[in-house]
Amino acid sequence: MAYHPDGYHLATAATDGTVRIWEATTGETLQTLTGHTDAVQALAYHPDGHQLATTSTDGTARIWNPTTGENLHTLPGHTNWVQAVAYHPGGHQLATGYDGTVRIWDATTGEPLHTLPGYLSWVQAVAYHPDGHQLATGYDDGTVRIWDATTGEALTLPGHSGAVQAVAYHPNGHQLAASSIDGTVRVCDATTGETLHTLDGQTGTVQAVAYHPNGHQLATRDGRIVRIWDSNTGETLHILPGQAMAYRPDGHQLATGYNRTVMIWDATTWETLHTLPGHTSWVHAMAYHPNGHQLATAATDGLIRICEATTGKVLHTLDGHTGTVQAVAYHPNGHQLATGYNRTVRICDANTGATLHTLDGHTGTVQAVAYHPNGHQLATGYDRTVRICDATTGKVLHTLDGHTGTVQAVAYHPNGHQLATAATDGTVRICDATTGKVLHTLDAHTGTVQAVAYHPNGHQLATAATDGTVRICDATSGETLQTLPGHSCAVQAVAYHPSGHQLATSSTDGIVRIWDAITGQPAGWRLQLFDDGLAVWAAQSGALVGVAGDSWGHLGYSLVVDGRLSRLPAETLGPLPQLTQGS
Repeated sequence: MAYHPDGYHLATAATDGTVRIWEATTGETLQTLTGHTDAVQALAYHPDGHQLATTSTDGTARIWNPTTGENLHTLPGHTNWVQAVAYHPGGHQLATGYDGTVRIWDATTGEPLHTLPGYLSWVQAVAYHPDGHQLATGYDDGTVRIWDATTGEALTLPGHSGAVQAVAYHPNGHQLAASSIDGTVRVCDATTGETLHTLDGQTGTVQAVAYHPNGHQLATRDGRIVRIWDSNTGETLHILPGQAMAYRPDGHQLATGYNRTVMIWDATTWETLHTLPGHTSWVHAMAYHPNGHQLATAATDGLIRICEATTGKVLHTLDGHTGTVQAVAYHPNGHQLATGYNRTVRICDANTGATLHTLDGHTGTVQAVAYHPNGHQLATGYDRTVRICDATTGKVLHTLDGHTGTVQAVAYHPNGHQLATAATDGTVRICDATTGKVLHTLDAHTGTVQAVAYHPNGHQLATAATDGTVRICDATSGETLQTLPGHSCAVQAVAYHPSGHQLATSSTDGIVRIWDAITGQPAGWRLQLFDDGLAVWAAQSGALVGVAGDSWGHLGYSLVVDGRLSRLPAETLGPLPQLTQGS
């Protein structure tokens, strides 16, 4: 995200390839810029605010008129993702980089001017010195290079043990901050390259860094946490929730992106001033549209809301359900939406909300629905049976019996040849999706199996149960490959990342855990959600790395005015987690 130089507008970028221009005070969307065909990685306003430059994983950079939304120039030439962009302070040049090179463009015509010598490493970040005489670049080999913007000579700064993710100059130009996947931020002398401070304490990759306009503070982002540091002493001043951040040019506000919303903070008191529109209703089930642009959420009031996934704007509300909607699934083509509630499945037009078919026959609340990958069939389940229906006519094609408990979850194998079903009898059945023949019965769990999910490559199946465990099984043989412990209560949901590298689980203990899908080890963070806040721990060390809202009370601590932690009486909330000063 980036503020307009006048501070009244805010630009945010999304993985769907769009950029939105907001009125920073009211949260009104002024423009939506479309044109990139993949995720937008970075954006920067021209110093006079009349242009906005964006870069994308589609391999291009674009220059826009942020007022009209017109695409002024498309800058080709990079051979891979374009990860970084920065305007020269004079506004006449633009620097972009990622594929081992940094390219300098004429910001008015879009013509290429120079290419800085290539290296074997990828360019992750670029930033101009405030006077325009230097250009700093960060690389995935852990180095930072400071270039003379006129001669092209470079000073190389080693020090990081992992890829550099972001670089930023102090407003006075005397210092340069660089952040890395090694979890540190190094503040260097911009002339000599000498390291002045190393800011550690982050629990993972530090993806972003930005100086307050007055230079007294430095903001960094690691994971979903934004940290505010005293730029002179390196002391941590504040911890905020956020996945992206930007200071308003006058320094009075900081914008952070968090949980599909943008929050505007007072940069002095750290009170939340505004929350830009997002979906705020408590929901029981949700599903993304196949194109990722929309999200369907089902609430306990029987309503289903179709929202724009990036803004949270409600596009449609589907009513007609007479109770809590337990399950929701999009047809692979995105044109239909199946919902399960009471003893009924409804197939709706995803655009108009019109009911196309109503499927009756279950003797209990329909708990699970899943479309076959080809969209021709729909599997539904609850009352010890799974029904396979024609997704167009609603005709029942097969009924799968065998579970001795109610069916809680169903999932198709990515190739559509198998169907996994889970029930309160503690078993998971892997069936031939055409004949209904049971191929394997998995009975390793000691409680109700609440959720199942296939790995995107189809070789593994993840199952989650009320016994607090998640099991990874071989999808062909049914053999248990790994058991993921850690949750203290029933595990309610499980989902693989589309890349297959990570697995997310959530539990009634209020915690969401991210796992390495290959090793089965905790990856990144674990999040605990409260009614009035959020706490985040490092998955590996167990250290508390940040809180939002009023989570301190739930953890058994109060945050004293000077930033110290004061332990509350143990009898207030029971056993308390161990914290170290400054956590």
